Amino acid sequence: MNTLITPTLDRIEESLPTCPRNIFRLQRSTAQAGYQIVRSGFELMAGALRPIERQATTSAKTTTGQARSAFERTVTAARNGVAEVAGQAKVQSAKTLEAMETAAEDAVERATDVAEAVTSATLDELTKEDLYERAKQADIPGRSSMSKDELVAALVS
Repeated sequence: MNTLITPTLDRIEESLPTCPRNIFRLQRSTAQAGYQIVRSGFELMAGALRPIERQATTSAKTTTGQARSAFERTVTAARNGVAEVAGQAKVQSAKTLEAMETAAEDAVERATDVAEAVTSATLDELTKEDLYERAKQADIPGRSSMSKDELVAALVS
């Protein structure tokens, strides 16, 4: 019992006549016994709860570890996925670039063919003297002995 209450109760008990004192003493003993029973019950409950607490702690640690592991696996999978997509994008970019280069080369070749055809057609309309003057400006050797068709061919190439 409480160390402050006990001396007070002892003084009260001593001041009582015999019969009330015996009843008071009996009530104190009963209260002390009840207190001990309740205290023992709480101690038993606390003892019974310790294994549950240990199990709960272990379960929490296990769950935390599993969650951490799952998170790490998810991050690894995401990194691998990003690397794979990046690799695929690089391959597709190379294919696209190659296709663009081929298309550009084809376009230049077609444009050159068209320009040569236009130039040749335009040159065919000029007189031999005009063609000779252009050949002279382009410093084409042997121009003085060339025919009109030879001057056109020399200017086109």
